[in-house]
Amino acid sequence: MLVLKLFPTPVAVFDFKALSEEETSIIVNTPSGNTKNTYLENVSSTDKNILKNEKLKRLREAIQTCIDRYKNEVMSCGEELYMTNSWVNFLLPQQRHPMHYHSNSIVSGVYYIKTDEETPDLELEHPNTNLWRLTWKRKKFSHENNLSTFVKARDNRLVLFPSTIWHSVNKNCSSTTRVSISFNTFLRGDLDSNDYLAELPLK
Repeated sequence: MLVLKLFPTPVAVFDFKALSEEETSIIVNTPSGNTKNTYLENVSSTDKNILKNEKLKRLREAIQTCIDRYKNEVMSCGEELYMTNSWVNFLLPQQRHPMHYHSNSIVSGVYYIKTDEETPDLELEHPNTNLWRLTWKRKKFSHENNLSTFVKARDNRLVLFPSTIWHSVNKNCSSTTRVSISFNTFLRGDLDSNDYLAELPLK
């Protein structure tokens, strides 16, 4: 039998250290805003453009290099793919991050600052949920037939994924607050061409 694995979901993982102790301290001590369900859900920073901080320039440039690789090698895209916003996530013990996706974005990402072996991983849901929610007995689980999959959260790891993918983080059973930076991206340039009457200039 020939199986054509069409329309895969490209998730890219990079491991690199780009932060000094001083830079890590800036992120970990960033002021956080309150949400109505802070007891159950994660808290994010009030600064929604944390990577524009010049003191975090090294990290911003390292992440942008990875975004460029994803854009070129996965998307084969000639336009610029740039970060539109970025923020710090604080997942306190017993908190979780419910299932969600990122609107008005092409590729989203997360860079892990502070984790331990007990902090929860990133869960990505299968994009074809209408089919795969049927609960037949699976003899063997795989990326093709599973409802979701997990990407290990660990310090200095960057994960890039399509912004349309639903994702979540389970309850933090660690005694440590899980700290990460998330961000969105969008295109800049002239999409398509006048030959197809579909040109869209993005500034």
